[in-house]
Amino acid sequence: MPPNSEDCYRIKASGIKCKECTFKIKNEKKGKELYELYKRLTTEKERKHYSFVNSEYWKNEIRPKILQHDNYTCLICKEKIVKRAHIHHILDFSADADLSPRNLVTLCNKCHTKLHPVFPDGMWSLGWPDLNKVKMELNTFYNKVREASETNRNRFKAPLEHIMLHICLICPLLNECDIGKGTSENMFSAMKEYDLASLSQNRYHIAELHDGMSHVTVEGVIVDLGEPREVETRYGKTSLVIAKLRDDTGDITLNLFGEQIGTVALGDTIRIENGYTLTYQGQLTLNVPKEKGRIIANPEYSIPFPSRKVGRKGKIIEGICKLCGKSFTYEYLGGPVKKYCEKCSYTKSSQKDVENSLNRII
Repeated sequence: MPPNSEDCYRIKASGIKCKECTFKIKNEKKGKELYELYKRLTTEKERKHYSFVNSEYWKNEIRPKILQHDNYTCLICKEKIVKRAHIHHILDFSADADLSPRNLVTLCNKCHTKLHPVFPDGMWSLGWPDLNKVKMELNTFYNKVREASETNRNRFKAPLEHIMLHICLICPLLNECDIGKGTSENMFSAMKEYDLASLSQNRYHIAELHDGMSHVTVEGVIVDLGEPREVETRYGKTSLVIAKLRDDTGDITLNLFGEQIGTVALGDTIRIENGYTLTYQGQLTLNVPKEKGRIIANPEYSIPFPSRKVGRKGKIIEGICKLCGKSFTYEYLGGPVKKYCEKCSYTKSSQKDVENSLNRII
């Protein structure tokens, strides 16, 4: 426990005092048995909850009543909800246990996502992987949640923030509290697993890219970097640099806008995360969205490819010969990507034939 329980954000959020809690376990074996029982009960509770919120009764009767009760307004940010309104259960996974406004509250999609310590959406919406941004956003949001809980004290069954396990990240006692440090470590570990799985699922060779793709992960080398020029976009004037990104399967034009320009240099190995493709003036281009996209120069590790065939049959692929370094094109017919141009492939094949003949003679 923290040195002073009255300063712990998690204890404040629970709405109870440590001295009032009668659930004390002194036997380690008993504690493990209770934890296993708790996991089984939680799994069953979640199953029942999701089954209920997918029912017609919830969708057609309960949900509309709560929205009307709250006048289609998010009780945290106070904004009118035009679309994607959410109904939050104050007691987590309580299904149909209490369908009154004491346990059900209207929230916008953004606030509901940030309120739950659900990975990865909650942390991404707070600014992950920029930890400083996460803490700043979380601190601002936590104050809004506390205000909403205080304003609706006579209505809510429990404070809204009691499910915010991630408030440990901004608690002043974090470095002195084993529970807080354990929570933070679990968050970071889970987020990295989610990030890696998501990036790997969307990892592509350049030859596989086509118009209209989004959330793509691409790795390659900057082989050309143009000069900055001013352009007019729908967001106003900004600077643009046109670069060329290359991997083993080919090249693609990479557009760098504004602050993105200074993140790469000629010869850098880079990784694009959450990029998207579009065709401009007949040329396929790769772009990086300002909010969710990332450009990582000289990454420490490479993102693995999912189990997917490289390229598309019948597509013309441009490659770089591993032997002579010259670019070459060929029609992809399936199987591994070619590593050598036709001339070098013939040379290597001839050398292999000679070696096999010598081995037979010897």
